[in-house]
Amino acid sequence: MSLSRIHVLGIIMTVICIAGFQGTVLGEDLLEKGIQLFNMEKYSEAMEIFKSYSSDNPDDAESVYYLGRIYFAEEDHKKAVKFLEKAVELDNDSSRNHYQLAMAYAERAGTAGAFKKIGFAKKMKKTIIKAVDLDPENMPARITLFQFYLQAPGMFGGSTEKAMIQLEEIRKRDTVLGDLAKVEICNKNKDYNQAAELLKVILSEWEGSEFDRTMFGNLSSSVNGLGYIFLNDGEFEKAIEVFRMNTDRFPQSVNAWDSLAEAFLKKGDKAIAAEYYQKTIDLNPRNNEYYENLYKGACKSLERIKTE
Repeated sequence: MSLSRIHVLGIIMTVICIAGFQGTVLGEDLLEKGIQLFNMEKYSEAMEIFKSYSSDNPDDAESVYYLGRIYFAEEDHKKAVKFLEKAVELDNDSSRNHYQLAMAYAERAGTAGAFKKIGFAKKMKKTIIKAVDLDPENMPARITLFQFYLQAPGMFGGSTEKAMIQLEEIRKRDTVLGDLAKVEICNKNKDYNQAAELLKVILSEWEGSEFDRTMFGNLSSSVNGLGYIFLNDGEFEKAIEVFRMNTDRFPQSVNAWDSLAEAFLKKGDKAIAAEYYQKTIDLNPRNNEYYENLYKGACKSLERIKTE
């Protein structure tokens, strides 16, 4: 082979290598763009990118995973299961993939008929256990496993004893989340006084805001939920104590003051109820439908108190 032909072949191979490298970089940039759109909840735009990327890269687990996440967010849980099962097939060592698939199975179990419900529940249990086995530090997965054992009937694999084991594992890693897990056990056992004491400790240690979510949901809402258990049972003083925990810790919370006002009104203390409904009105930013509904409700309650 002549030197000129070798030179030409060398140039061709260099061009091919560069083109391949650029294609990989462009593909990675496209995937990153899709993930950014997903995180911004621009699901339609993200879906187009992931479908295109997955079509060009059929063995890529990441794009398939995010397609499953999009269908899950859009509450098309049947398609979510399909794509997340594919993501697990492509990357069976990913704790994240198994966790999201377990969540999709849980949703399918919630809407399926009796026979299929058992099947999805068993799949959910097997998959969430796998997620924890693959990564013991995957706290969303471990907490989901704890909640499964705590809430599922025995025929589906529920077990209070196994829930307690997971609680201890959670507490080893995060004491606040461990205490929140204890609150769930107390609520299940209807030991609401113990739940209130635990929430008091949690609130005293909590450094986040009213809207910061834990893996058990919004903390302020969890406190409020316990307050309403007492309120609906006619335990007004206990309800007021719990609601005050919320207003003391989150003094700018419109919902916390509204709940406290409601408790005093049901107790029959209209003067204090009126004071707190007025505080609810004064704090309310009225910048979305949720706050607007709270504002209208507080105004009606305050007007009713004044005219009675």
